[in-house]
Amino acid sequence: MSERALFGDRVRLVVIAVAVMSLVATVGALVFGRRLTTPEAQPRDSYGGGALGHRAFVETMRALGVRVQRWTRPEWDSVSAPLWIIEPNQPWVMWQSSTTTLGELVRARADAERVTVIVLPKWRPGVLGMVEDEDAIAIAAILTELPFAVSLSRGPIEDDWQTIEAREPGREATRRLELRWPQRVQGGVPVLSDDEGSFVVHDDKALIYVVSDPDLLHSFNLQRGAHAAFWRDFARDTLHAEDIVVDEVFHGAVRTRSLPELFGRWPGVLVLVHGAIVALVVLLMGRRRFGPPDPIPEALGRGPREVIEVAASVLANGSRETTLALRYVEDVIGDLHRRLGLSEAATVDARAALIDQAAERRRVGASATKLLAEARAVEKTRRRREALVIARRAAELRAALMGKKEERA
Repeated sequence: MSERALFGDRVRLVVIAVAVMSLVATVGALVFGRRLTTPEAQPRDSYGGGALGHRAFVETMRALGVRVQRWTRPEWDSVSAPLWIIEPNQPWVMWQSSTTTLGELVRARADAERVTVIVLPKWRPGVLGMVEDEDAIAIAAILTELPFAVSLSRGPIEDDWQTIEAREPGREATRRLELRWPQRVQGGVPVLSDDEGSFVVHDDKALIYVVSDPDLLHSFNLQRGAHAAFWRDFARDTLHAEDIVVDEVFHGAVRTRSLPELFGRWPGVLVLVHGAIVALVVLLMGRRRFGPPDPIPEALGRGPREVIEVAASVLANGSRETTLALRYVEDVIGDLHRRLGLSEAATVDARAALIDQAAERRRVGASATKLLAEARAVEKTRRRREALVIARRAAELRAALMGKKEERA
């Protein structure tokens, strides 16, 4: 294999830098994306529709000292503070194959003596001043879920704003409301009303409150101050609460907050895409191109280089001195067989026999076969001193057969 990498060092740095910046951008989009873009509007979900809507109500109440929390999960058992259900899209919600109706929720909270505030949706004017049938049916379905009788009435549909002087029980001063084609309710105990009907009512136990007109909470009315002052006093004096919870589930904005949801939808899926790209880049960085074979390294030869190579191999394998001696004897026999030009032999024993024949012709008294047998015996007994002696004898055998000075084992 060639040492030429698929990517050069400079290209690797560029690819890694681009991948890291892309991953950081994706994480930034996940964390700050909602603040940088306009949220998608849901049906009657004026909180997510931009600056005009429930967001202004939440932020205004917070600015007036009332702690407000948005609730986006249909698990109301842990909500002990007054729960505001603002403009529900339908009188029921389904989550994880379980359906919860508005009536079940209200009755369960009333049994637990927890306050629930329901803000009815707004009728939309149709052709010739008529009311859209869908809105009328939806509001009627919500009213039937309430445990006490409440009916809704609408005022004349006019484009002009109407200034209304509304009264509260036990309060001498009136509240000035500015509404467009106002809605009122009949029934229940009035909390805020005028001569034509009520805008806020509650049941006999003061645990369920109904707000007739959602425009009382919208930002184009909160900026007038009178509406915001009423809701601040309503939370503190009527509900005696410093904390309220604004429900968003019945707007259709259920949040499961699970990892599959986070990484399975935009832009969270970008994290998986970038992770796959980074993994691919890492794998490609380790690949090599197919090319000409690397040159065969030079032979170590005899002497110190050979000893160092054998010793390093022994240390790497954790071998003993007796094993080192046996390997050294086998290497010497193989080296002599090759350098003497003897006939081919498949095993080290056959090579040792051929070397003994050459030693007999050259009148060398040492025997390679006997030396090999002694090395194997010492390797089993693990006698260190004998192993060093055998290694020395192997070096002497090679020196004698090659006609050179005695080598140091």
